[in-house]
Parts: sequence; structure tokens; C-alpha cells
Amino acid sequence: MIEHAIYYAPPYIPLVAFVRHLHSEGLLSFPIFEWQQPQVPVALEEFLIKYFPEYNKTEVKRAIEALL
Repeated sequence: MIEHAIYYAPPYIPLVAFVRHLHSEGLLSFPIFEWQQPQVPVALEEFLIKYFPEYNKTEVKRAIEALL
């Protein structure tokens, strides 16, 4: 199922993992303000390379931007 998520679903799994990586405790939220900080997209790219190399970094960023 996770393999199919890479190709057929929005990047929910890596995005949630990234948010949990940033904020290990508390509510799961990812404010627009936080995403717009210059270091956050860079940190996401590094996170994807390390933990989710099968995901296309450009596609993940595009999916996040589409939600804004």
C-alpha cells in the first residue's frame, strides 16, 4: 500500500513524517507561515533525500504549494 502511495496519492506520508521530525510533540500542524520560511523547504528536501528517497522532491513541494 505504501508503495502505491508514492505514485498515486498526495505526499501525505513524507509530509507528516517531516512535520513530526520538526515538532516531535504536540498537535500535528504545519502553518503556512512556517512553510514560507526560507530554511524549511531546504530542510524538507534534505529530509526527503535521507528518509524518503523514492519520492520526487519537486512533486512533493508542488503538492504542498498547491494546498496553500
